[in-house]
Amino acid sequence: MTGLTIEEDMDGVTFRAYLQLVKAKEPIGPRDLMRRAELSSPAVSHRVLQKLLELGLAEKDAYGRYSVKEKMGLKGYFWLGNNLVP
Repeated sequence: MTGLTIEEDMDGVTFRAYLQLVKAKEPIGPRDLMRRAELSSPAVSHRVLQKLLELGLAEKDAYGRYSVKEKMGLKGYFWLGNNLVP
């Protein structure tokens, strides 16, 4: 990617999508992510999912669905179940 840390490389849309993947109880597809994260189109959802794959935070199954590979830690926040708390 850009040599930045994952935190620095993640924009608001990518972060919002990532949180929805964490909250999903099972792998989800691009359209479902689009609805959950209130993204503007399936193309945006697909682009964000590709970025999460590149960052190593998501994985794709044989059916084209995505799930969280690893929960990342963010400075000033902690995970409480599937919720990120300041």
